[in-house]
Amino acid sequence: MAVKMLLAGLGHIARDRSLVTRPPAEVAKAVGLNDGRFRLSRRTSGGTQVAIDIWPRRMRIGAKAVIEALGLKGEISHRRATDSDDYLLYRGQEGTHEWRGLALEPSFDRRDEKGKGSKPDAYQLDGITVR
Repeated sequence: MAVKMLLAGLGHIARDRSLVTRPPAEVAKAVGLNDGRFRLSRRTSGGTQVAIDIWPRRMRIGAKAVIEALGLKGEISHRRATDSDDYLLYRGQEGTHEWRGLALEPSFDRRDEKGKGSKPDAYQLDGITVR
C-alpha cells in the first residue's frame, strides 16, 4: 500500500512539476501524502527551494519494492560525505535517476548489519529527493 501511495504521489508531481517549489505541506496535500505515513521537507540551495524530500514515517518500505515499482536499475552502495552517511542506488557513478521527467535520488538504510552488500533485500527506503 505504501509503495502505491508513493508512486501515486510521485506521479502527481511528474504531471505538475511546479509542486517541487511549493511548501511541503501544500505538496503533501496536493499529492495525497498527507495522511501521516509520509513526511515531506524542502531542499534548498542558496535560499531557493530546489527539491522536495519524501520520508516514510512509522513504517518500513523495502528497497526492492521501491526499486522495482519505479523500474530503476543499479546497485546500492555506501556514500560517505561530511554531512551524511547513507546508501544510494548507483547506476555507474550516478545516484540520480530519471523517472517521468523527474530526477529522483532514493536513499536507503540497512535493515540490519547482516545485510551486507548491494542486494536490495538488505535495505529499506530512507527517503527520496525529488527534483
